[in-house]
Amino acid sequence: LARKMKAQESYNLKADDGIILPISVVNSDVYKVPSINTVSNNGYLIDIKINGKDYQLNNLAQNRYHYLSFKKGDSFEIKSDCDLIIGKPLHASQKNKTEKKLVLLMFMDNFAAKIFNNIPLSKLMPNTYDFFSKGHIFNNNYINGHWTIDSVPTFFTGKYPVNHGVFHPQWPQNVGEKNKLISEYYRDNGYMTFHIGGNQRAAPNYGYTKGFERTVYGRQQPCEEVIAETLEQIRAFPERSQFGFLTFMDLHLLSPIQSISTQIQNSILAHDYSMSRNKIVDGKTKILQNNRNYEERYMSEAKRLDFYLNILFEYIKDNYSNNEILIALVSDHGYLSTDETHVLSPSRISVPFMIRGGMVKEG
Repeated sequence: LARKMKAQESYNLKADDGIILPISVVNSDVYKVPSINTVSNNGYLIDIKINGKDYQLNNLAQNRYHYLSFKKGDSFEIKSDCDLIIGKPLHASQKNKTEKKLVLLMFMDNFAAKIFNNIPLSKLMPNTYDFFSKGHIFNNNYINGHWTIDSVPTFFTGKYPVNHGVFHPQWPQNVGEKNKLISEYYRDNGYMTFHIGGNQRAAPNYGYTKGFERTVYGRQQPCEEVIAETLEQIRAFPERSQFGFLTFMDLHLLSPIQSISTQIQNSILAHDYSMSRNKIVDGKTKILQNNRNYEERYMSEAKRLDFYLNILFEYIKDNYSNNEILIALVSDHGYLSTDETHVLSPSRISVPFMIRGGMVKEG
């Protein structure tokens, strides 16, 4: 577990194996500056003694982890004139033999199976289709909860919402408080575990750091950032077997700040964002409504997402055999057609499910 160290307090450790040690300079004042400069120019010094030899570090970024490598057998002491957080030491090499080398649970919010009624997956997202066609693609899959907050805990616990109990946006709920999570199972079986993404209903405050040795969370991170951080994580620990949970929000937001590659694909009408997101029926507010402009933007965003996913897929294919991986793509819900108002309408409850690796047959 992470440890808070006061100024001048010392941290001592002997590395029984090669380790990566996360450290963070703690400075609450940095958040009071309107234009935040995360680099310390205040003279904070971190003194490190390794096997009797002294080193001094200065100007480290504040309020974020900085990763230091130590070799097997290194004895070291860390002391600073500022408060520090020392993270849990991460093993650089694999301790226990695992069945797979890379396991990824890729969660795409609002990925609707209905879109493939208009255009096949092989045409809309050819790279995704090509990757998972070597495994199994299910187009007749149905959600276990009616939206993100109760669907994601099902991925993590294997329980229906009535049993895992996480479903209400206003109640403070921790998904791991009464449940052992998939992240813990993988960690306990020797995998390095990480969580990267920006889904607000799969955020750390819901307990989604439990079981993960490293979490990189930034609300509504675009796919290119999620994929880049994932590749950084995998490349940083080449000797470790890893389990990762990735969240993608690109098909859910569809905000007016779409990237240029999607904007120029859209018709003029698809640049009109004046749609009403909710509809009043019989005095009650129904779930968000969509129109043809929305669906056109959705299609262009899916193509963009497919382009960036292929960067990750190509890296996986270049560095792992099919037997060394298990990659699953899941979703929590689809979206309503313009003539639908009920939260459990057919187009909302049907989502794709794709899986590839190991013993998974093609189909």
